[in-house]
This record gives sequence, C-alpha cells and structure tokens, in this order.
Amino acid sequence: MEAAIFDDLTVLGDALRSRMLVLLERHELTVGELCAVLQLPQSTVSRHLKVLGDAAWVTSRRDGTSRYYSSNEPPHVTAGKLWSLLREQVGATSAADQDARRLKSVMTRRQTASQEFFETGAGRWDKLREEMFGRWYHLQALTGLLDERWTVGDLGCGTGHVAAALAPFVSSVIAIGPPTCCRRRGAGCAISATSKSAAASSNRCRSTMPRSTPPH
Repeated sequence: MEAAIFDDLTVLGDALRSRMLVLLERHELTVGELCAVLQLPQSTVSRHLKVLGDAAWVTSRRDGTSRYYSSNEPPHVTAGKLWSLLREQVGATSAADQDARRLKSVMTRRQTASQEFFETGAGRWDKLREEMFGRWYHLQALTGLLDERWTVGDLGCGTGHVAAALAPFVSSVIAIGPPTCCRRRGAGCAISATSKSAAASSNRCRSTMPRSTPPH
C-alpha cells in the first residue's frame, strides 16, 4: 500500500491533472473540450490524460468519432481519502473558478451544436439514416413488434417516411415533427390543411395517417 500511495501522490501532485479530475467528475468531456476549458494545446491535455488513465484515475468511452473521458473511482481507499482532501484544496483556487466558467460555456456550445444538427438534419434524415444503416433496417424490426389495433405515435418524425410505412400495419399513426415534414409530401403522408395551419402556429407538424392497405 505504501508504494501505491506514493504513485498516487506522483499522479495527483501535478496541479493540472488535479484540475482535470475536478472537471471530469462533473462532466464527460472530449480532449477538444478539455483543451477549451484548460486553455492548453491538445498534445499537453492528451499527455496528462494518459498519465491519469494509466493510473486508473480516468476512464473513457467512444461515441461515434468522439472519445469521452470521465473520472474513475479512486483505485483504493487511501487514494480516495487523498483525493477528497486534494479536491477541496484545488476547488478553492482561482484557476478552478476560471475552469468552471469555461466549462459552462463549453457545455452550452455542445448543447447548441446538438440542437443545430437535429434542426438542420430533420429534412434529410432519411438519406442520412440510409447512408449509415441501410434503407430498410428500421422497418424490418418495427413491423414485427406492431399490433394492428394500436395507434402509434412517431415523435420527431423527420420527413414522415417511417410513420407512413408503419400505417398499413396499425390502426393509425400520429406523426409529430418539425415543419420540414409538412413540406415533404408523398410516401403516403396525408397532411390536411387544418394540420398545416396548426403547424404554422405551433412550429410543429402533426398528421394522422389512417390505416391503409399494405403495399404489395
């Protein structure tokens, strides 16, 4: 245990690594986001992350093309006591206060970027999904779960093609999505003039597709 605690002292004795751990206890962050918060180049952040990872103080997971880092449980009880004391001291510094302010801005930008992606991608979601997963993968799974007595709600329906494809297999489908789907006619998506007026006032599109004869 003596050797282990000295190893932890070596890892946590660097002020920058301790600041990183404080941040990673609050949020999962990418290397780029850590660079923005700490105002450091990627090579420096990556080097310190490797030290923390090798010592089991941080863990990571891949999500698409990004890798997210978060703090891990302290490797042993004594390390937990050490980090509890150190966290309190590091959190009281002016550097940690500045980190916290920049972290808030980074998380706001992340949320804004996600909203922009879904808002701009709704009208071309069918094409994006087909490129990533193939044309019919979603329908093969969904139709096997349906009951012809059901009314199905498709929230965030994009262009409405999935809702239209499900309609023959259930009692009715209620599709709700952004205004883009109102402008995308076809594929059996029946949108009445009344529902278009409602979409204009609420910035949402709601269309009810009654059950029809399945295509041959």
